[in-house]
Amino acid sequence: MVDTIFLVRHAESEANKDRVYAGWSDSKLTALGMQQAESLKKRLGREGIGRVFSSDLERVRNTLGCLDLKCPVEFSSELRERNYGALEGTKWEDDPLRQKHHFDPLIRPPGGESAKDVQLRTWHFFQKKVFMAQEEKVLVVSHHTPLVTFICKFLGMPLNRWRAFRLGNAGLCILINEDGLWRVSLWNSMSALGLQNYGPLLENKK
Repeated sequence: MVDTIFLVRHAESEANKDRVYAGWSDSKLTALGMQQAESLKKRLGREGIGRVFSSDLERVRNTLGCLDLKCPVEFSSELRERNYGALEGTKWEDDPLRQKHHFDPLIRPPGGESAKDVQLRTWHFFQKKVFMAQEEKVLVVSHHTPLVTFICKFLGMPLNRWRAFRLGNAGLCILINEDGLWRVSLWNSMSALGLQNYGPLLENKK
């Protein structure tokens, strides 16, 4: 049975760089995103991960492809980013209701999902698949909203506090089961370096 769950947000995409709503829209990784994924490959390659659960969107598939893990992979639309409906493809700065869409967990953009909607489908997937995995170590590769709203439910926190968590592109988190109790062992691994993203770290290596 699973006793270690690695959580990874996809590496930086063009939509992230351009500050565009790209929930269910595909977006390729940037050059920095590719470097981020290579850094993750070095970190995760020695962990003995037995199975991967992944969003089926392009930026996640590309991140996962860079990791080159030799284990079964299950892709699911239930791990997708929030559907922003009519806002898909538009810039954040052009949204007059940006603050509400950013912080209010119950508001739905026209034709889209709320953060609460995302939490419900993500939690359902974890209950159905991830926590029931037979492999000892599994990896979930997804997006910001699914992973952050999931951790609120996991910790029993009210969803209106979901923005208290920050998870950068290619941020790594680890959940471990000790004596029947699930714990957060690591959250957003870049925070240990005082970084919001890998940019400064990689620039120093040039």
